[in-house]
Amino acid sequence: DTAIGSVHYISPEQAKGEFTDEKADIYSVGVVLYEMLAGKVPFEAESAVSVALMQLQNNAKRLTEINPDIPLGLEQICIHAMQKDPKDRYQSATEMLLDVEEVINNPKTVFDYSCFVDKSPTKYISDTDKITAETPVITKSRLKKQLTVMKMRLSIMIPTIRKK
Repeated sequence: DTAIGSVHYISPEQAKGEFTDEKADIYSVGVVLYEMLAGKVPFEAESAVSVALMQLQNNAKRLTEINPDIPLGLEQICIHAMQKDPKDRYQSATEMLLDVEEVINNPKTVFDYSCFVDKSPTKYISDTDKITAETPVITKSRLKKQLTVMKMRLSIMIPTIRKK
């Protein structure tokens, strides 16, 4: 068995060597969106194995804790895309794209996802993460640009996934 890609972007099911489908890609897009907003990947460690374990066991630090200027709806999109269980994620790139478009149209949008109810204690990577010089400043124009890029990436994913 071969894994393709960076360990920072693999889904928990890929890290376990299980069957993957388009929901693994949705997890990876969630990681990319997280990185775009936070200025860093959600899980960083000394080794690839440690990063893979973090993908399985840890929740990423909340984006609004890293930078309170990030719209809550956008954080919710990341959380939904990066759920550990594929059944709790977006079920299609189209579904995720619709939520991204909603936040583009109204940055104050918030969502009501039942998967946000945490059944276990949350493990964050670090309670000491603070806004740093490297943390991107989220302005309305930058947010719109980032969301447009994400929208384009999701639009590209949709036909690719349908071919599988």
